[in-house]
Amino acid sequence: KDADVKDVLRTFAKITGLNVVVDPEVTGAVTVQLENVPWDQALDIILRINGLTYQVENNVLRVTKLEKLKAEKETLAKYLEEAEKSKPMRTVRNVLSYMSVQEATSVLVTGSFLLSKYGTLIQDPRNNAITIRDTADRVPGILALIDEMDVPVQQVIIEARIVEATRNFARKIGVSWGFNANNDAQHGTTTGWRFPYTAITTGAV
Repeated sequence: KDADVKDVLRTFAKITGLNVVVDPEVTGAVTVQLENVPWDQALDIILRINGLTYQVENNVLRVTKLEKLKAEKETLAKYLEEAEKSKPMRTVRNVLSYMSVQEATSVLVTGSFLLSKYGTLIQDPRNNAITIRDTADRVPGILALIDEMDVPVQQVIIEARIVEATRNFARKIGVSWGFNANNDAQHGTTTGWRFPYTAITTGAV
């Protein structure tokens, strides 16, 4: 009840084990009763009712006013934009083997994650080539993407084999079972037949 927000933040630091950094502008009082509420949700509620917000970087939790963080982000965005503008530029020409310049262009100009805000692309349909000019740190990634896309399209070969058979051929398919039995004087016999003699028996199915 009517607790100073800085004291409450120190309590959160003990609960979470995080290092808490509070901006000098942070002020306010806290009156809450929370049960079975996750600490991050409770912290967010307490900060919002006081017009505050937080950032977590590694194991450091920073608490500041919402307006100040918004202004910092806007300043950082402007700084990054100026830094991007001041980067050295590089120009490369790439001859495509399998893709058309129209296909490559449609991929490279989609979104801003490939070409930067200051990047340009020139088509050369006659030679199926494109010329790219962008910051030196973006060009290698663009060229690597083109190399991955500029490959032959996979093709599928379908082969069919036809086997012709006549009715006579179909009748000859199968297994022929047979046997041969020879009884003669050279092999002897257990019967009472007179020697010499020869008896040959054959059969087939």
